Amino acid sequence: MEFQVTSDIHITTDAGAKKEVRLSNVHFEQMLKDVQANSPESAGIFINGDIADGGTNEQYLKAYSIYDNVKFNGEGIIPEVHISDGNHDWNSGNPNGQFQKYVAYFN
Repeated sequence: MEFQVTSDIHITTDAGAKKEVRLSNVHFEQMLKDVQANSPESAGIFINGDIADGGTNEQYLKAYSIYDNVKFNGEGIIPEVHISDGNHDWNSGNPNGQFQKYVAYFN
């Protein structure tokens, strides 16, 4: 069985992001394309926390958008993403279930 495990992708929106943080979005996209090209039989991609850099809804939507763009515009199959939360996913509080909304996008 093949699967990929990663963590701390720290997706952010472009507005107001520092250069090094914005690179996280690029690296996430590159990772997805690499899995798509080199692991077509993958059972899934597992992200172990810190999906969003600041836990905002916009950042979760950006992560989903990057995944979706690779899925529909890339070459080949991309496996489902499975996630767990990290401290950055709760940075903006999250008492209203922001992270849970994001989980619904992927799983």
